[in-house]
Amino acid sequence: MFYLRSNLISFYRFATQPKIAFIPQEQFLGEIGYLLHKVEQSFNKLKEYENRIEIRSDPLSLCVSVKNLGEYNFTTNVKERRLYLQTPFNLFQYYYDEQADQWKSVKDQHNMIENLTRETGKYLKGYLEF
Repeated sequence: MFYLRSNLISFYRFATQPKIAFIPQEQFLGEIGYLLHKVEQSFNKLKEYENRIEIRSDPLSLCVSVKNLGEYNFTTNVKERRLYLQTPFNLFQYYYDEQADQWKSVKDQHNMIENLTRETGKYLKGYLEF
């Protein structure tokens, strides 16, 4: 009985996930590069008020370390066209919604920029500017 229930729950989660458009690889690389650049610039501006921030980046990832809090790791999966954001508190998976021109959560469709701004605003001096 448990096996059947477990499979039904898994199927329901799969069936209720939003349909996600698969954008071309070149477009994905352009959007991810632009996003990571914007996020890095925003954290650099915040460093003026918050001296606990260290930033490391490369073309497909970004790591923002905040002393006494943890890391915000942005990593990409080009094959799946996904952005993964691991914060000190959660792990999120995002895709680029071409129609809305936003990075949205695969799970519940929340906007990545808004969520990141809210979360960092609770723990840092100031807010990210985009």
